[in-house]
Amino acid sequence: MTRKPHFLTPLLLLLLVAGCGGSQPAPTATEPAATQTQNTAPAGSAPDVTALDVCALVPVAEVAAELGGSPGDHPPNGHAYAGAESECWYEVAGGPGTTPEVVGVFLYPPEFFEGTREEGAIDIPDLGDKAFRSPRTDIETVIVLKRGVAVVDARAGTQDHARKVAELVLAKLEGL
Repeated sequence: MTRKPHFLTPLLLLLLVAGCGGSQPAPTATEPAATQTQNTAPAGSAPDVTALDVCALVPVAEVAAELGGSPGDHPPNGHAYAGAESECWYEVAGGPGTTPEVVGVFLYPPEFFEGTREEGAIDIPDLGDKAFRSPRTDIETVIVLKRGVAVVDARAGTQDHARKVAELVLAKLEGL
């Protein structure tokens, strides 16, 4: 004996799934995205770093202070690509007569770490769970794995600055 498909079953499933969306209020424009993600992640789980607003998580004033400068004339510029990456670009002014330094921060899911390593990368033994310096010559890049949380890709004008920014971002991620 064959059963006829019940056409209400898909509709009922759709309504049940839609009703399980939770009762949390929608985030407001004044809340930083990092707080939004932190509040919506299940207890004991890592946040989805690709949904974070990196510019809000790591303010330009803190990046500039870490590098001994001040925020540049251009505000931070960032984007999030759900499931892939979240990024922010900063401008840090060094002082009168100096060219501002461009600093970039990218966050990736932890499983992206091995795919970011380029031939000629140099291991950094005392940073995060694993870290390396990219062999790129156009901008200094330090990439760090924080197991179970994220891959931090910090880019700056010098290796020292890239590392300082990576350490700042790691500290911010610890607070989530």
